[in-house]
Amino acid sequence: MRQLTSHCSGQEYKILKINKTITNNKSAFCDPKWGIGVFVCHPTEDKVLIGKRKDNGLFAQPGGWLEYGEDWSECGARELQEETGLNIPHERIKHIKTFNCHDPEKNYHNVAIYLYVKLKECELKDIKTMEPDKCETWDWVDFSFVKENKDKFFFPVRVFFDKEPKINYTDDLVNLIKL
Repeated sequence: MRQLTSHCSGQEYKILKINKTITNNKSAFCDPKWGIGVFVCHPTEDKVLIGKRKDNGLFAQPGGWLEYGEDWSECGARELQEETGLNIPHERIKHIKTFNCHDPEKNYHNVAIYLYVKLKECELKDIKTMEPDKCETWDWVDFSFVKENKDKFFFPVRVFFDKEPKINYTDDLVNLIKL
């Protein structure tokens, strides 16, 4: 039996382990998780905030898993607070895109919800690495860095730029906001 790497709950994992219902390199009964990624835009420069993950060395924007009962923007605000120390009201965080992110070779499947927020200058001083065990640091990069290093980004970020290749500036993100 292979090592489970999906996001099953403990109970589902026990069922899988007991029944040995894993076939074709897929885990049974595990629905995709809903992940949130927040494009945090600099107030005066054409840059977005990214961090380098310690678990796999990949770059990603702040984000995490949607919790039961949370609105997407509430999840984005919570993740920003937990990961960067930013205290952004959820009303300022806007939905821009949602994509199905599936990589069967790596047994990875989530629904990625991409959000947008533009910081105010006074908020820049609040950015901290709140989870140093998970993220090395937070840095501002432009989209040319992202595109030139796409293979070094977390899978859902690569999916976003594969599906939205014309994104070159933070204003392009604004044009995607869903009203």
